[in-house]
Amino acid sequence: MLSNTVLNICRPLYSKLSNLGGKDSSFLYWITFGHIVMHWYQNLFPLILPYFKSEFGLSAVQLGSLNTIQMGIASGLMVVVAYFADTRRHLQIIILVSAILILGICYFGISLLPTYAWTLIWSGLIGLSVALWHPTAMGGLSLKFPKKRGMALGVHGVGASIGDSLSPIIVGAFIMTFAWRTVLQFHLIPIAIISIIMWRVLSKNEVDGQNAKKNSDKNKVDFYTYWTDLKTLIKNPQALSVTISNALISGARVAVLTFLPIYLFDTLGFSSLKMGVYLALLFAMGAISQPIMGILSDRVGRKVILVPSFLILGVLYLLIGSTQNDILLGIIIGILGAFFYPILNIAQAAIMDVGSKDIQSTTMGVSGLVGWPAILVSPIIAGLLVDKFNIEMAFIFAGVISLVSTLILVPIKFTPPADFKD
Repeated sequence: MLSNTVLNICRPLYSKLSNLGGKDSSFLYWITFGHIVMHWYQNLFPLILPYFKSEFGLSAVQLGSLNTIQMGIASGLMVVVAYFADTRRHLQIIILVSAILILGICYFGISLLPTYAWTLIWSGLIGLSVALWHPTAMGGLSLKFPKKRGMALGVHGVGASIGDSLSPIIVGAFIMTFAWRTVLQFHLIPIAIISIIMWRVLSKNEVDGQNAKKNSDKNKVDFYTYWTDLKTLIKNPQALSVTISNALISGARVAVLTFLPIYLFDTLGFSSLKMGVYLALLFAMGAISQPIMGILSDRVGRKVILVPSFLILGVLYLLIGSTQNDILLGIIIGILGAFFYPILNIAQAAIMDVGSKDIQSTTMGVSGLVGWPAILVSPIIAGLLVDKFNIEMAFIFAGVISLVSTLILVPIKFTPPADFKD
């Protein structure tokens, strides 16, 4: 019975991907590959945090500040990047490739200047890379797949899950063999090669610079239209509630990402490899759940997926610090991983559903801007609680604000997505 249910859910995904064809499918596949690379490199950061803590004697608040500046800059700049991604679509390739290349440069810089002050700067530039990639990539996918938005963003999210799952294990094993600085330095080589490949491949797609220039007048959105559509979006109850709720969820997520590696490494005494395995559990299930949940949200509606998912996240965060049993903790983190990424994509799809075709990237920029305060203060508040009480308080804090985010969505009526094609 269960196997038949899973097959029935997965069969539409295979059918949808098989029938995409042409340039749309090429764009989806390469953007998904780029997302793998992005999250592989983003996950280098939590792996080196325990070494920073011990090497420089950082407090929990200082550790939280590293993620605060990274996520804060990412959220704050998304709205700026999104404006150019929507109004100057011929810059899309440049923005996407730059996002990838900047990551490699940042980690190389961290390895050469591994002080707390310099790492704050590099961490901020990692946030810039995140800001460049996500609104540009997700806005482009939303325009190409308006009626399959949940599926497209879900497949794109699979890239994040793959990168997040593989990076902690493989890089964790490397760090056990080589110095962490050497591992970071090596990562500049593959990302430079990948940047060149993606530039060449995406330039042959319909979104490349040549074709975009031929249609530059068509691709430009005048400021009055852009501003009118943006004001309409901000006043929409669905967009407003999901944006606020997603901001709280994002704050909880950053707090967990900051202190889970410390909890595993310091409190439970895990090796870097074992810590990598457990962090991989946080993301691995998303590779399966994201496209499935995306398709389900396209079929049954975003709210049916979001409300129970936010609730489950809150409960699971509360349970993280309740056990030090390896197996039970692994189960909790594994289940958590099934919701950790999918709900972010589905929440974003719910906002895009009520945005016009001219501001699809901007919907993510607005979401990031509203989430900025929560992302900025969440790791620091969690750090203060950890310094005053214990590290388990970071997970209790994340659980409580996740449950609050659930309540915000309950009374809101969701509308189906508009049908448009770029």
